Amino acid sequence: MNFVKPKIFQKSKGPALSLSRGFTQSVKSRDARYASVLRTSRLSTAGFTIIELLVVIFIFGVISSLVIFNYGSFQSDVSVENLAQDVALSIRRAQVYSVSTKSSEVSSVTTFPSYGIHFYLPSAPGGAAILGNERAFIFFADIPPIITPVMYDTNGNCGALVSGDECVEIINITSSDKIVDICYDGVCPVGSKSVDIVFTRPDTEAQLCFRYGISGSCIGNPSYVTIKLESINGRQRLINVWNTGQINVE
Repeated sequence: MNFVKPKIFQKSKGPALSLSRGFTQSVKSRDARYASVLRTSRLSTAGFTIIELLVVIFIFGVISSLVIFNYGSFQSDVSVENLAQDVALSIRRAQVYSVSTKSSEVSSVTTFPSYGIHFYLPSAPGGAAILGNERAFIFFADIPPIITPVMYDTNGNCGALVSGDECVEIINITSSDKIVDICYDGVCPVGSKSVDIVFTRPDTEAQLCFRYGISGSCIGNPSYVTIKLESINGRQRLINVWNTGQINVE
């Protein structure tokens, strides 16, 4: 009897080899793509070149210079504007004190005087602050018995009110700004000049006394007076006080 030797079937190596090659090529392709992406990412995050840095520094320097240059002018505008508002508020305070019958002790006696503001601009800078100058003005009480009505009287003292010494407070200008002119009805005479702005109860109207120098009689009956302020950079603000009691800053 003859036996037929059974055939042993083996799996073909061809397809497995083909799959292995395909997988290897896929891995290589993936690695190539990853390397390309990595190179692109490195290039995109490489930073600034020296030229780009110089351009940025130049632009920053120009902007900084403009800001610093304009800051002084801005600060000057703010300073003189604040001073103008302070002067206007001081005049308003005199008006309120008078209308509200603010009392004052004069030689230990309670009185109810009129109140006012005194400005004096000497022909030469400086002078005693008690008289007023380009860097100071006076808040005063027009106390009875009135030596000179609607005028500021002083014997050189401030704070203790007695007849002849009407200074309540010397208001000093602490900034670099100053008073540069005093005018009435739009006229600004040269030389030394002064003005007293007085309010008498029960009226809110202002009594305006403009004088050449610091003594003598009042000139006419002006409708309004103007106090001119100027900053160190030449910026000006005007305080107008009308005989109706209106006060405005421009």
